[in-house]
Amino acid sequence: MQVSWRWLNEYIDLKDITVEQLSKTLTSIGLEVEGIDEKKPLKGDVVVGKILSAVQHPNADKLRVCQVDAGDKEPLTIVCGAHNARAGIKVAVAKVGSELPGDFKIKESKIRGEKSVGMLCSGAELQLSSDSDGIIELPEGLSLGSSIADYFHMNDTIIEIGLTPNRSDCLGLIGLARDLAAKLDKTLKIPDEKSAKTDSSLKSESHISVKIHDAKDSARFTALYVADVRTIPSPQWLQRRLQYTGLRPINLLVDATNYVMLESGQPIHAYDERDISGKTLEVRRAKAGETLQSLDEQTRKLVDTDIVIADAKKAVGIAGIMGGANSEIKKDTTAIVIEVAHFNPSLVRKTSKRFALHTEASHRFERGIDIENTAWVARRVAALILSCTEEMKRNEGLDIPTPRIASTLVDQYPKTWEPKVIELRLPRLHAISGIKSLNTEQAAKILEKLGCKIATKNDNPLKVTPPSWRHDLEREVDLIEEVVRIFGYDQIPLTLPKVEMGVLAEHPLIDFIDLTKVALAQIGLHETISFPFMGTEDLDRLSISSEHPLSAAVKIINPLVEHHRLMRTTMIVGLIQALQQNRRNGLKGSRLFEL
Repeated sequence: MQVSWRWLNEYIDLKDITVEQLSKTLTSIGLEVEGIDEKKPLKGDVVVGKILSAVQHPNADKLRVCQVDAGDKEPLTIVCGAHNARAGIKVAVAKVGSELPGDFKIKESKIRGEKSVGMLCSGAELQLSSDSDGIIELPEGLSLGSSIADYFHMNDTIIEIGLTPNRSDCLGLIGLARDLAAKLDKTLKIPDEKSAKTDSSLKSESHISVKIHDAKDSARFTALYVADVRTIPSPQWLQRRLQYTGLRPINLLVDATNYVMLESGQPIHAYDERDISGKTLEVRRAKAGETLQSLDEQTRKLVDTDIVIADAKKAVGIAGIMGGANSEIKKDTTAIVIEVAHFNPSLVRKTSKRFALHTEASHRFERGIDIENTAWVARRVAALILSCTEEMKRNEGLDIPTPRIASTLVDQYPKTWEPKVIELRLPRLHAISGIKSLNTEQAAKILEKLGCKIATKNDNPLKVTPPSWRHDLEREVDLIEEVVRIFGYDQIPLTLPKVEMGVLAEHPLIDFIDLTKVALAQIGLHETISFPFMGTEDLDRLSISSEHPLSAAVKIINPLVEHHRLMRTTMIVGLIQALQQNRRNGLKGSRLFEL
């Protein structure tokens, strides 16, 4: 998992900690850091400038000689071939001595006889986009000479963390921050999704209904309606965070779902409201012969073990894996339905393997998501769309409406999550960890920091209720591991075990076996060691009936090969197979034994 340092700081204050210290801390609590990548694509002065004038190059039809104010005493003369280079716009200026991505160094040069001391940059040259047709036009409010890297949030540190499958809660940045907050004794900052204004006249149930056919396939399905949205670009800071963590920015509506997925660990999907027939979404099994074109433009043939999201007429998504192209967000989308759900991890894994389609969503659903968090996630996505739209309207001067968020959710939750209570005994904690200095109050504080609820802190044993996002906390020993993990593995005392060395008499059977092997070898037999398995066909070849004592073999549930389905009840099977193998290899007259 790739984690942005700047992004992580949104949830826990890490300003007084270096990246190296953070790396050691994460590894010490079982979140192993596998790599650190410093992102600083621009070197030297790449700044905001303003074109004061742009006149035709005297020796080239497609070039302009520009006078550019880059915050210095004197304007810079820069020759530019972009079609949109004109007086009055603010641009990205790479000064002489700076270096762009790809080791592209900016030098003073002469272009068709005219001196050029710098470069006006396109999105492609800064690796911000694939647009190389024209130079970037920046908002008017930016200060001349200010850093382009700061404006586009280009400088960051990306930390790669190797997560074990049981820590699905850390597939979201909030989960990582929670563990760090417990270890560093800092405050966890979770975004307030209720801060976004909702429209009391707008109800989700007026625009969408939800039905779950089988609670075993989907334990919860939440839908939220948002109107007056537009598929505008996301703010630069949001785009950069997605890019640096491995996702491609598309538009604000899609980017917001991906952003909150990386933030919370909960996959999300947004539908164009116009494409949902009958204003209904159903969670059901796929029908025989049903097909769906997924967002990757592949037509998928579905089977009855696949869970699908469907409207009144058709399937619109493969549950937990990928949405359908028939309901995707489009350029003219103006109203969306945000889906946040819980799907059966085993069925998601089975469908994902069958299609050889491993996605960010399936990765999280297979490992387990927080079923209690779906409503928060839906409102968080809507709040992010609203705040980013307002930001883009302010900064880019966009003339678009303000999104309206429905005041109610449609939430199908057939069987609510039931928390369980686990007892933690202090003597047991001491016995397993060896840390005698740990007391009940310290253990309770650590577990509370991790989201557990403690009935009474002074009780022994402690009665602990794990949070809904920690599927791996099932037994007392799991709680002990959590306490020791945060308290510090380095606090476990180093003591050598006491071992009493004594001479033990060898069992007579061992001597008998050794002497027997020697005796058999002396008369010309060769020892063979065979697998302790056999198949039902071996019993048939030996004419062993079902009533015979040797037929009572233990069955193997998942054998590597079919003829190893039973544990052997006689060594004759292995000896016969060895003789057959020898004969196939041209060795006749073999004399074998096995003990």
